Amino acid sequence: MSRLANNPADSGAHTGYHPCGRHGSGQPAPEPLSEAPWPLPVRTGVEVALWSAVGAGVLALAVGAVLLLIGAVPGSSATEVAPPFCQGRTCDGFAPDVTLCADDAVTTASAQLAGREVELRISARCRAAWALLPAPRAGDTIEVRGPHDRVQPQSAPYNGVRVFTPMIPAARGEAVEACLTAREGRVCARPATPKGRR
Repeated sequence: MSRLANNPADSGAHTGYHPCGRHGSGQPAPEPLSEAPWPLPVRTGVEVALWSAVGAGVLALAVGAVLLLIGAVPGSSATEVAPPFCQGRTCDGFAPDVTLCADDAVTTASAQLAGREVELRISARCRAAWALLPAPRAGDTIEVRGPHDRVQPQSAPYNGVRVFTPMIPAARGEAVEACLTAREGRVCARPATPKGRR
């Protein structure tokens, strides 16, 4: 009897085992750490006011840019013409659309040949001139002529696709002309000479 009473396995006194699943010390097992979310940052009144001001400023700039583009801002106009990239001699050989000289250009003379019309275009701001053929036929050639034997030609490779010559300098009062050469012949457009001038 004394041998059975002293057996640790029978008495449940083993230091590493407890019938309730606890450690040998008699204390409950530690629970796992909870996965609580990180606390959200708290915005102070100064931070909220600062970010609100920044957002309002960006919005005001965007609205102002849109209004300026549509001409809704007093004192502004959406039809204002940007300054050209050349004037006079510096325009020689350049295209009128690339240099913005076409923005204020006017047709000062025109001539017709077999259903086509060649135009002499002049930009007062650029002090330059060029020839324009709105509805050519393939093989037509236009040219603009000015003083000092300045000539700029251009051929039409396709039917109905407008062509224009490079520019030549054209100061006020200088004689310039636009000519069309085709299978049907040749015509030139010259501005009318004011009365009293020869």
